[in-house]
Amino acid sequence: MTAPAPARPQPGEELLSIEGLRVDFTDDRGRAVHALDGAGYTVRKGEILGVVGESGSGKTVTALTLMGLLPHNARVVGGQIGFDGLDILRLARPQLRALRGRRIGMIFQDPMTALDPVVRVGDQVDEAYLIHHKSQSRKSARSRTLSILDLVGVADPERRARQYPHEWSGGMRQRAMIAMALINGPDLLIADEPTTALDATVQAQVIDVLARARAETGVAVVLITHNLGIIAEIADRVAVMYAGRVVEHAAVRTLLRASAHPYTRALIASRPGSAPAGERLTPIRGMPPRMLTIPPGCSFQPRCTSAGEDQRCVTDKPELVTIGELHEAACHHAGGQVPKGLEVE
Repeated sequence: MTAPAPARPQPGEELLSIEGLRVDFTDDRGRAVHALDGAGYTVRKGEILGVVGESGSGKTVTALTLMGLLPHNARVVGGQIGFDGLDILRLARPQLRALRGRRIGMIFQDPMTALDPVVRVGDQVDEAYLIHHKSQSRKSARSRTLSILDLVGVADPERRARQYPHEWSGGMRQRAMIAMALINGPDLLIADEPTTALDATVQAQVIDVLARARAETGVAVVLITHNLGIIAEIADRVAVMYAGRVVEHAAVRTLLRASAHPYTRALIASRPGSAPAGERLTPIRGMPPRMLTIPPGCSFQPRCTSAGEDQRCVTDKPELVTIGELHEAACHHAGGQVPKGLEVE
C-alpha cells in the first residue's frame, strides 16, 4: 500500500523572477533564431511551478539561461533574472559557478546518459557535494550521500552507492540524479523533463520523490514537462509557453478547469484521456511558427480557432492581462468561457 504523500508546504515569498527574457541562437548561416521572445515567470519559496508547452517553445532554454549553461552560439539580448536578490545575468562566472549546484540544482532530461558509466554512483554523488564543500572529508561526503539517497527512496543506499550506473534501472538512475541535485540543500530545483523515457509506474515514483523532497526540504521546484497529468498531480501553479514566451499562467486547478488562452485549451483537449472512449484525440492544427521570423501579431493566430476576423490577432502582439486572481493570459479574447467539451474536472 502506497504511503500518503506529505502535505504541501505553503509557498513563501518570491524566490525567482524572470522578466522579458530574450535569447537568440545563431544558426550555421549566421541568422538569429529567436528562441525566447520576452519569456518570464516567478517562483515563490517552497512552491512547484509547472512549465508546459510543445517542443521548441522555450521551456528548456529559459532554464539553461538561468543556470548559465547556454551553448556558445546563444546570447541573451534582453530581460532580467532575479534570484533571491541576485541579478543572475550580471554575475561573474566564478559567482555563477558557486551558485549553480549549491543554491540552484538541476535534473537534466536523460538519466540514462547523464551519469558517468565508469564511476560508481556513490562517488558521483559524493563529488557533487565535495565540489562545493572542499574542506569536508570523503567520509563526511559519503555520509551525506547515503542520507540523500535514502531521502529519494533508494533502498539499501550503502550497497547501492558502491554499484555502477549500469547496475541501476532508469528510474533508479533518475533518483541518483535527483540526489545529486539535492545534496547541497538548494533553494531551487530545476527538473527538466524528469520522467522522459520512463514507464508510467516509474514516472509516478519519480514525481512522488520530487513531492517528498519539496515537503521535507522546502526546496522550490520548476518542473518542465509535456505531461499535463503530472502537472495536475504535483504543481501549485502552471506557466504555459508558446513560441518563446509565456501565454498563460494560473493556479493549477484554475488553469485546468477554466483556461483562458486558446493554446492552453488545445493542449488540454489533445491530452491522452481527454476524448471519450473510441473517439480520436483532438490534435492542435498546423505547426508552431518558425522562430527565425516571429510574426508581428499573436504567434498562435495561424493555428487558433478563436481569432476569426479580428485583425488585432494578426497585427498586435497580445500582452498578459489579468483574468482573475493569480490568472493571466496573453490573448485578445482572454476571459471567454471554456468551449464545450474542454472542461476539466
